[in-house]
Amino acid sequence: MSPEEEKESPEREFAGNTPLHGLNRIVIAPSGYFRVLWVLAILSSYSGFAYMFSTMIIDYFSYNTITDTKLEFDDEVIFPAVTVCNMNKFDEGKLKVIDFVYLSMFLFAVQLDADTIIAGGAIPDETVNSTTEDEYTETYTASGNAEVGLKLLVHDPREPPMMDTQGIALAPGNHAFVSVKRILYENHVPPWGVCEDRQLEYYDTYTLNGCYLECRSKHVVRNCSCRPYNLPGTAPTCDPSTMFTCVNDVLDQVIRGELKCDCPVPCKMTSYSTSVLYAGWPNRHTRTYLAPYWGMDSNYITTNGVVFSVFYEKLNYQKITELKAMDGGQLASNIGGMMGLFIGASLLTLLEVWEYLWQRLKGFLSKHRRPTVIDVKTQPHDIERGIVFHK
Repeated sequence: MSPEEEKESPEREFAGNTPLHGLNRIVIAPSGYFRVLWVLAILSSYSGFAYMFSTMIIDYFSYNTITDTKLEFDDEVIFPAVTVCNMNKFDEGKLKVIDFVYLSMFLFAVQLDADTIIAGGAIPDETVNSTTEDEYTETYTASGNAEVGLKLLVHDPREPPMMDTQGIALAPGNHAFVSVKRILYENHVPPWGVCEDRQLEYYDTYTLNGCYLECRSKHVVRNCSCRPYNLPGTAPTCDPSTMFTCVNDVLDQVIRGELKCDCPVPCKMTSYSTSVLYAGWPNRHTRTYLAPYWGMDSNYITTNGVVFSVFYEKLNYQKITELKAMDGGQLASNIGGMMGLFIGASLLTLLEVWEYLWQRLKGFLSKHRRPTVIDVKTQPHDIERGIVFHK
């Protein structure tokens, strides 16, 4: 190739004028040794950029997240809801014979009739045991509670309680000091996270507990044609016999995972962590004072009384936010930094490269385009009209 042809070469012109680092050094290298050295350096730089670029793209489309934790202080904080349930659902002293007949399957796993209960000493239309210090009716053998005392749950007021799986047990004869910490969660939507806020049928705000309760209720209604008294819905309430047989079996299947509940994590949720300290209650002076005031025996107060105090440990709350490990802006910034570090390129440089490649493509296509041939059969008047037939 002559010096004139080499000078006019588009590749040489591009390499000599592009701001891409190193290419012009190949053109003006003083010797073959330095030209080879620059070629190796450029190949290494481009290889490094290609590796970093592919790594960043893989990281971005992995949709990884990071967790940001902050401690926020407020002069005032919203007090949570506190739900208290007795371990005993039915007070024996308030049940009449007809009530025991209705509840017997649920309480004892045996269906009793009125004659059997009356034969045990109960008087018709009166409470079965109105004079007892012990009011518990549930039995462990019928899947009831074997414990005494209360169950306490601190929760978001917008979230319905699930007392069967959550809460703190409080034993009689104690004063429980329940300190509370508030935690706010902000989760990310897909593909970075799995959060989703759905519209529930029976609750205004989407919460995990609300979703689980609705799901359990729908499984029970679908299989038992009734609704447990402690689950939401509009279906008729299940009778105790159905509760002991069909309902318990369906709920066990839900707990074991045989019946599924599709309840995604809410995008925003509030939870309360609790820690409990216990002290004996009441002391001798308190027991002596309260017994005549409440009209109770002092020993009854010690055996059956429980006191609890719920309070914020501090006037602050923890905020846990799920963030993108790399968003679109960070990806563009990282790519730009790698381009500048390895190959000295920018967006304008890429535009120059695209322009060069486009011009070379057009030149290649025009060079290999088939020449136009006029058909010998074309009439002169067709040529005058500009009509040309190609073979």
